[in-house]
Amino acid sequence: MIAQAGIPAGTFLMGDSHDDGKPTDGETPVHEVRLDAFSIDTTCVTNADFQRFVDDTDYLTEAELFGSSAVFHLAFDGMDRDMLGRHPSMHWWLEVRGASWRHPGAAQQSRRTRGPPCRAGQLE
Repeated sequence: MIAQAGIPAGTFLMGDSHDDGKPTDGETPVHEVRLDAFSIDTTCVTNADFQRFVDDTDYLTEAELFGSSAVFHLAFDGMDRDMLGRHPSMHWWLEVRGASWRHPGAAQQSRRTRGPPCRAGQLE
């Protein structure tokens, strides 16, 4: 079990205060955000931690369900045929067939990868 820290509800300012944001990345001018109380892990979740979770729950990530995931372009070390394309406004993300937490940079587990290249899905 990973230790949790409680974060109280509150309001804070979030956004681009230098007027150099990229709206296509979801960056907006500074605005007030209110969050409900929540808890968060006090340490990073390792692949070993996540493996135990998967073993206990049979969980499948979005990447495993969809068969591909976004991989940071400098971390991709797979086969060209596995690169399905680039995001139109965030060209540094490549959609890679077979990429997931089990083999983040390429579909082939035998290929060398550099991490942390895979992004979590919107539901994760």
